[in-house]
Amino acid sequence: MRSNRIDWNHLVQQLSVTSGIRFDANETAFFTRSLEAVDKEIHQKLYPEFKWARLVPLFSGVHEGAQAFVSRHMDIAGLAKTVVDYATDFPASDVQLGEDTSPIVSGGSSYRYSIQDMRAAQLANVPLDTFRAMAARQMIERYVNSMVLLGDSTKGVTGFYKSSAITPDTSLTGTWSSATADAILKDLLILEQVAYKASKGVETPDTLVLPPSLNALLNKPVGDNLQWTVRKAFLEQSEYVKNIETDYLLESANASNNGPRKVCYRRDPSKLRAIVPVVFEQFPPQPKGMTFEVNCHCRVGGTEILYPGSVVYNDQ
Repeated sequence: MRSNRIDWNHLVQQLSVTSGIRFDANETAFFTRSLEAVDKEIHQKLYPEFKWARLVPLFSGVHEGAQAFVSRHMDIAGLAKTVVDYATDFPASDVQLGEDTSPIVSGGSSYRYSIQDMRAAQLANVPLDTFRAMAARQMIERYVNSMVLLGDSTKGVTGFYKSSAITPDTSLTGTWSSATADAILKDLLILEQVAYKASKGVETPDTLVLPPSLNALLNKPVGDNLQWTVRKAFLEQSEYVKNIETDYLLESANASNNGPRKVCYRRDPSKLRAIVPVVFEQFPPQPKGMTFEVNCHCRVGGTEILYPGSVVYNDQ
């Protein structure tokens, strides 16, 4: 995660000159301490409701100046056959190379302090209001979360939940809202096998992500034992999946954007990765009239799914 550390004391002195606003020594010291506190708070604040970094491994190999991300892939072609002594017609093999290009876009937000805000806070001996800065930070995080998980087709950015390279599986039966616990358990055991069978045993998913409405149904008891829920039964019987996550963005992530989607995949950086060259940075305050504006910025390219066969969608 990139972090911009700023010499606030030097910056405030410069702003005093460029803006024509004169601060006395106490005001300058107060403003500097407050901005330092905001800077520290922004970089330490956690927002667990945003799941992108938890669900998609972050790829750190993209420079923040890149305008696009290019990934290269290779496949083999050809077929061996039986040959006889002195044969000269050995079949040729070859490799097929290709590449995909995805744009990297910028997201931005900002917060402001007025001169009066600063002086009123100093008079009351309280720090500057950090909630404005935290709100700007949260808006950036929300933007990154949405771009990594949902993407933006108008910008050409692919999201983890909405990749056109993955055709939703239709092997499950019915909808869970009216299904029995046994039926839901059976569906889950089928779902984890979809990628494995389709890839002839190559892909073994280890994580299931559900929207909250479907995740809640996993608490249904299987049989007469109220403690033996669908969740416990599935995790015990599952051959590959050992983690169940939940994300509210999946509530309307199906192909029609009006219903829930289940995602079963292998959480492995060799299978998929988040392209986020700049997770968050804030720029030096800029004087605008009687205010100082702090712009915040990120750079994000969505999710690269290197092996689409390692991810399974199922819609309801």
